[in-house]
Amino acid sequence: MKKIFPILGSLFITVYTFCAVEIISYGVDGSSANAEVVLKNRNPIFHWEFYNEITKFEIKVATTHTGLSNGNTIWHVIDTTNTINTLSLPKGYRTKYEYRGANLVEHTTYYWNITFYNSTSSITKEGYFYTVPTAVSLVGTISLEVDYNNPFCPYNNEITKFRFKVSDKDSQAKLYIFTFSGEYVCTLYNGLAMKNVEYTEVWDGKDINGNILPEGLYVVVLIVDDNPPVTKLVGIIKRR
Repeated sequence: MKKIFPILGSLFITVYTFCAVEIISYGVDGSSANAEVVLKNRNPIFHWEFYNEITKFEIKVATTHTGLSNGNTIWHVIDTTNTINTLSLPKGYRTKYEYRGANLVEHTTYYWNITFYNSTSSITKEGYFYTVPTAVSLVGTISLEVDYNNPFCPYNNEITKFRFKVSDKDSQAKLYIFTFSGEYVCTLYNGLAMKNVEYTEVWDGKDINGNILPEGLYVVVLIVDDNPPVTKLVGIIKRR
């Protein structure tokens, strides 16, 4: 970045300042720890938020971590940020980019990295994701499903999983658990739900204080902006 400062009346000096790429957050889909990806009727979506300027980005996906550095990738793309894939935020920007490489296989770990460039510097972030099967399809403007282990037994350290998605626009979302009689149990998600990004949240059957809940039915509630809540039932059992 170039800045011009006046000195001694009519004399000016030019000072060049260099703005490093600043990445706020990054990941693949909206799963817990950015690690779990569902492939049913969709491709994973990479997303990142950043300050300052990013002139271009480079995404690599490989079946091994070493494949990212030796060129043995199943997908390698270089593209620029634009008004189609990038949204201006109150502080910074957000970009989403859909995977368009070779077909991905379920029950497989994939490694990836993204290099972000501006006119003066670059930075690389990396991670992995594991592809999992699903018995449900998230359809409609706001979708919520119990996708794993229902009912489940937290007394045996079992968990259950909820998947949700919004298909209209980026929205604020909250995912709650209540007892069947309407008592608050805990909050599993409270934040932005990006359009067409599939989110996975895990519940261990405990309340906000870490106590395992009694056997019975519980209500999962998804609230997106000012829309009517979407609800599902999940059961807790004491033994198998």
